[in-house]
Amino acid sequence: VLYRKQLSAAQDAATRNSTIIALLALVFLATAAGVVVFLVKARRKSHRMQDEAERLKQKLSELNATIVANNKKAGELEQYSEQYRSLLLKQKLMEETFVTQLVAAHEKCIAAFRKSSFYNKLPAIIDGGNGILSVDRRQEMQRAINKDFLPLRHSLATYFDISDEDFYLYCLSAAGFSTKDCAACRGVSPSAIRMQRMRMNNKIKS
Repeated sequence: VLYRKQLSAAQDAATRNSTIIALLALVFLATAAGVVVFLVKARRKSHRMQDEAERLKQKLSELNATIVANNKKAGELEQYSEQYRSLLLKQKLMEETFVTQLVAAHEKCIAAFRKSSFYNKLPAIIDGGNGILSVDRRQEMQRAINKDFLPLRHSLATYFDISDEDFYLYCLSAAGFSTKDCAACRGVSPSAIRMQRMRMNNKIKS
């Protein structure tokens, strides 16, 4: 009986030890599995953080490149704006210079034309010729205009494509001749002079 009791106690102790060892093994395995899972998750998280850092770095690089490009474009636009303002100033100066030269040439040529012998005898020629100049007289008038209005012709030719007929009408009008007188000098009707003057004014205004 005593032997059976001792044997039973030994068997119970062995059972308990086996259970304890099994539990310890399970605990160890669970701990090891947890550590492995933790390490894997940590590594994955580290990789994700590195990938995110690389993406942020790439985006930052692209943003910096965009900023540099925008700054360059802004500098170019500012440069173009300065050039455009400079061109506007030059254009304004050229226009003012042209107007000054044109007015000076206009007054000088009219004064010279009014002092010419042809201008002084022109009213009598028109009245004596029934209101229309002969071909010889028209040629004489054109020679006088070409001579006295030469500086004005050069100034106008710099900026306008003006025909000889338009130029002669411009000179006669500038000298103070009426539409009827201009028609007599050109050998055409007053309505033709009015149409020609309208086209010439539109060309100069444009």
